[in-house]
Amino acid sequence: MAPSSSTAPVLHVRGLRIDFHGDQGTTTAASGVDLDVHPGELVALLGESGSGKTVTARAIMGIEDEAAAVTADALRLGDVDLLSLGEDQRRRLRGERMSMVLQDALSSLNPVLSVGDQLGEIVRVHRGVSRRAARARAIELLDLVGIVSPASRIDDYPHQFSGGMRQRILIAMAIALEPELLIADEPTTALDVTVQAQILRLLHDLRGRLDMGVLLITHDIGVVTEVADRLVVMRHGAVVEHGDADAIFAAPSHPYTRELFDSAPHPSPARVLDSTKAAEAPVLTVRGLDRTFAGGSPFARRIVHAVAGVDLALRRGETLAIVGESGSGKSTLARMIVGLETVDSGSVEYRGRDVTRRTRGPRPPAQAGVGMVFQDPYTSLDPRMRVRDVIAEPLAVTRTGTAAERRDRVAELLDLVGLTPGMMDRFPHQFSGGQRQRIGIARALMRDPDVLVCDEPVSALDVTIQAQVVDLLVDLQDRLGLSIVFISHDLSVVRNLAHRVLVMYRGVAVETGGTEQIFDRPEHDYTRELLRSIPPLTRAERGKLTADAA
Repeated sequence: MAPSSSTAPVLHVRGLRIDFHGDQGTTTAASGVDLDVHPGELVALLGESGSGKTVTARAIMGIEDEAAAVTADALRLGDVDLLSLGEDQRRRLRGERMSMVLQDALSSLNPVLSVGDQLGEIVRVHRGVSRRAARARAIELLDLVGIVSPASRIDDYPHQFSGGMRQRILIAMAIALEPELLIADEPTTALDVTVQAQILRLLHDLRGRLDMGVLLITHDIGVVTEVADRLVVMRHGAVVEHGDADAIFAAPSHPYTRELFDSAPHPSPARVLDSTKAAEAPVLTVRGLDRTFAGGSPFARRIVHAVAGVDLALRRGETLAIVGESGSGKSTLARMIVGLETVDSGSVEYRGRDVTRRTRGPRPPAQAGVGMVFQDPYTSLDPRMRVRDVIAEPLAVTRTGTAAERRDRVAELLDLVGLTPGMMDRFPHQFSGGQRQRIGIARALMRDPDVLVCDEPVSALDVTIQAQVVDLLVDLQDRLGLSIVFISHDLSVVRNLAHRVLVMYRGVAVETGGTEQIFDRPEHDYTRELLRSIPPLTRAERGKLTADAA
């Protein structure tokens, strides 16, 4: 339950404005932002990338960029006027009374220090306790956030933990001094659905146990549906709607809020492959695919079975979704299909021809019929190359066609994916995330593939952009007859896109079937666990993920 309006807010913001001054003039990142967070309350700051959410949070914390000019009518943490404090005073408040959890746990933790040292440092600096007392507190914190056997993991390093565990460690660091306010910036965006549910359950539990106000920054409607008491919706640096979450979900007043809600994936009738296509021979066949990796030190080698005996068949015009947690082998399987990873045993056949890559060296020529769209549109495009060269690269490296012919093909593909040929002379950084993913799709289509392998192509995108990219893939499939392997941890997207679903767990395909059968009549326990972790679609289902919180 949200606190009553009579409770004094732990965070009080009025008229917050953030400007960036540069050689090209002044850019306003946020203007007129008002928000309150009360003890024990979770307020969701909702909006797309570029809406001003993160820059607002960083200004509250006092860790904004040096070029930022921050002004406000009021910016208070409890009874403290934050704008009147010097940097040293603000620094003492951080961790002590307010703290922040960042999105990328791996880059936020120091890779050369054990998690115990990193947790203990916070306590020793702020509390002045001994190393032994700090270590004891670190173990206590790891236990609080649900790390199993914390005393035996205290000396491990960040890379020895999974993504979900690293996010728990970040939360442990943030609550080490039991702050009044916790700001969580997209803490679940990069996580699998089951791990996301665990983190949401943890935040729900901690705010109640510590009577801590939480400001949750997110673009995920499902997360907001599950945990938010109140909503603050931002667009273009301004608050367009705010109030009680139940009231806004029942009747959003601003068109942008309605657009966000409408963009969230909702179940639709399962896609069924045309019977004539279903009767055809598969375009792509995988038999008994197997891949192991060796890890550990030279004195204690450890074998990781990334993919173990996976079979699949993909027909013309069909979308096969591969789902499972991080580490289940999804991406390794995809890389073996497209020839980016060698195979230990088993085979990959494209239109009846063996295209299995068993040794290092060039990819088999027949794999020109299989293209790949990568997860991150920011890092998968060379920032030094113009878009025309990025898209044309698959033909340029094989010296296929003349420069003029390649340019014409680039113009054709840009038009096909919903961009204009006039954009081809720009660089990737001059495009939005959704536009960059469209460029990645155009590059994958450059050699007219029959099969497109998409590895988490929408996980890094805002909900409205996700919907646009998914609609584009469906449109391209209908127009070009593409067969698509779609790897995702977002089961809501999968339900609306896939004809069939293959569920992977620890390298093994534990269940496969039609989308309707997998979602409505799952047979394997792991599949049922995945489905239980899907965020609720409506506020009436709120508590689905946090019902068993302490």
